[in-house]
Amino acid sequence: MDTRFILYFVLSLLLNTSLKIVVNDPRPTDNCGTHYGWPSGHSQFASFLGMYLLLNVNSELPMLITVVTGVSYTMYTRLYMGCHTLFQVISGGIIGGILGYIV
Repeated sequence: MDTRFILYFVLSLLLNTSLKIVVNDPRPTDNCGTHYGWPSGHSQFASFLGMYLLLNVNSELPMLITVVTGVSYTMYTRLYMGCHTLFQVISGGIIGGILGYIV
């Protein structure tokens, strides 16, 4: 596995945790673990991984469809379960996508 991927994955986790602690944006419900929801860690990691895969592994149409489907499904489930607001999910996706692009 690429060392840069691992480094940026850890950076993504640290950034996500730090932002949740600093911003203190609550989740819409208390049914989903920690009290803070911004940014969505699931959306952030799905977008990070998706962007990394598209830019470094394979950018052909089947991979693009798979990545878009996976990221969209992850974001949808976070909303459906009530664990995050739309803002938390989209902003997590944007942060993850930017980090995945940088790698």
